Amino acid sequence: MEIVYTVTLSLQSHKLVAEPFLVIGIIAAIRRTLVITAESTKLESNPAQFQSTLLELALLAFIVGVMAGSIYIMRPQQSIPCE
Repeated sequence: MEIVYTVTLSLQSHKLVAEPFLVIGIIAAIRRTLVITAESTKLESNPAQFQSTLLELALLAFIVGVMAGSIYIMRPQQSIPCE
């Protein structure tokens, strides 16, 4: 639903702005991280499954960091006035 709303706004303004899509991606990655951690409490101790869960969590953390960095880089920098 969030993506449909963002696409609708982009089409109405006739500009494609990447920042809302990156924010939606960050929200989706954080939501998936929460689901994984909630499901991992129910799992039995299987070393292979534990490793794959840790790998997925690490990749999600990396993706969130990259998207947040992209938003920071794309935003216009506001200069701080010197007094």
